[in-house]
Amino acid sequence: METTVKKFMGAMIEDLSIPLDRQNQQNLAEWAVKCAMCNDTVDVHPRFFTPTECHEFKLKRTIPDRTLVFAARFTGRSLDSNGVDFTLITPDTGDQLVRGHVYNVMIGHVVLQVLSWHPEPQHKDKIIRMRAADGPWDKLTIPIWPIAGRSVTWPPPMSLSTAFDVTHYGHFRARFKNETGHQLLIPKPKAVKARG
Repeated sequence: METTVKKFMGAMIEDLSIPLDRQNQQNLAEWAVKCAMCNDTVDVHPRFFTPTECHEFKLKRTIPDRTLVFAARFTGRSLDSNGVDFTLITPDTGDQLVRGHVYNVMIGHVVLQVLSWHPEPQHKDKIIRMRAADGPWDKLTIPIWPIAGRSVTWPPPMSLSTAFDVTHYGHFRARFKNETGHQLLIPKPKAVKARG
């Protein structure tokens, strides 16, 4: 995995503009999830990623359901690796909706963010749309998992920085920890085709 990723991530770290095809995006997402799972074992806390998720990833590189991966560019050059758990509560009942985890890794100019969440059993069949804090995330980040397009261009139009505004790296790190604005949707039942 490391050998595969460094073939193109080296250029990203050195701040070169390159295209990322579908395979590059998948390799980068897998590497980021691997880092998130390893980081999850470091601190003394209840593990977020389940043994089943880790086992499936080790055997087949299966990225857990309800996982998003983003790539961003940092104006400077630095190193950082951190993960944090969070919970979301339904405002009307006070019941716990999900347990989530955000992991960030920065190498040189490259920042990767992994967002994963586990819904509580009573919400497992519902669609949960996570709302990020306000920010120009469509210009600051490139969604790389799930893969949406054939190819994307690195870097994104805007970069994270140390300026005290919406581009601040700290604001990016904590952008999914807001307590409100997330959506809980009940999927519509699939239509049954009539047999004629």
